[in-house]
Amino acid sequence: RSGDGAIVVWKDQRARTNWDIYVQAIDRSGKMLWGEGGVPVCTNPAEQSAPAILSDGEGGVLVVWEDERTSSEHPDLYIQRMDANGNPVWAINGIPVFHSDSLQSNSILISDDTGGFYVVWWDVVGYDQWHIIAHRLDIKNGKPLWKAPIVVSPLEGMQGEPRVVGDGQGGIIIVWQLYDNFINDDLYAQRIDRAGKKLWGKSGVPICNALGIQKDASIVSDGHGGIVAVWRDERDVYSDVYAQRTGADGEPQWETNGIPICVAGGHQEAPSLISVGEAGFRLSDGADEFFIAWLDYREDYGEKSSDAIYGQKVNWDGKTLWEKDGIPICIADNEQQPPFVVQSESGELTVVWSDARSDLGDIYLYRIR
Repeated sequence: RSGDGAIVVWKDQRARTNWDIYVQAIDRSGKMLWGEGGVPVCTNPAEQSAPAILSDGEGGVLVVWEDERTSSEHPDLYIQRMDANGNPVWAINGIPVFHSDSLQSNSILISDDTGGFYVVWWDVVGYDQWHIIAHRLDIKNGKPLWKAPIVVSPLEGMQGEPRVVGDGQGGIIIVWQLYDNFINDDLYAQRIDRAGKKLWGKSGVPICNALGIQKDASIVSDGHGGIVAVWRDERDVYSDVYAQRTGADGEPQWETNGIPICVAGGHQEAPSLISVGEAGFRLSDGADEFFIAWLDYREDYGEKSSDAIYGQKVNWDGKTLWEKDGIPICIADNEQQPPFVVQSESGELTVVWSDARSDLGDIYLYRIR
């Protein structure tokens, strides 16, 4: 919310019938700005779920969600813009992104920085046609800026779990999982410009196509038209964390199929990634840094589960900056949930997670200066 607070979106069953979508704006002092219980985005009698959100740059917000008003089996994505006062800008209960007979889910919103925005989603038809779709819309009226949505992923095979970042030039970079019988799944990427042109070949480029399953990717822009990606990698007996930087031309910048971030014994999974170069953190040689936190089971042997959270920094050249296999962020007893990493305006890194060390679950954070 333009640095003055935050806007929160959720699904809501206050009507005790179907699920609806609501939003609330909160200022820095914690004051609720849009009424005591928030304002409705969509209260159509059908079910609404899985909302995603994006600032409109003017104190309001864009919200997209899965909506069953035309079909409970094949929900469409609907979208609404709420202004800075919490009023709907477009038609009441939202407008469809693109109506189809497929199941639309896993929606992501991202700005094109020029008065438009992208919607990226997972499109499922039957049991063997799973694709990643992208569309570009006008932020003023929600109308399409492309003639039709673009099929990002290859036409053959099953794809899912999209991740999206801007490319710094008004386009987007999308990473997705290409399924191969769920035993040898790979990660691929595609860059698309504002005109809807695919820049990394017809079918995209591999981020990692090593043996075993690669999944649960987290990505950030590298600030130069490419991306850095981290993921859970099962090329070994236990799952590990690997990373790759892909340049603006789609070429891998580090080792083929990525560099190991953590290959300690036991499983590592659910990595979360952030770039710390964009906020002024520069090494003496001018290279950017990237921080990764993940859920770690290196001490999980025997009957008792031993969750932990570890972290690592990587520089522009793919060199890990802390000790091998990362440093402990949390090794408390009982269960920790997957971490999420953010960076403050002062440049401090914060790791946030749900922690059951004392009861069913509290929220903890760890700050790295």
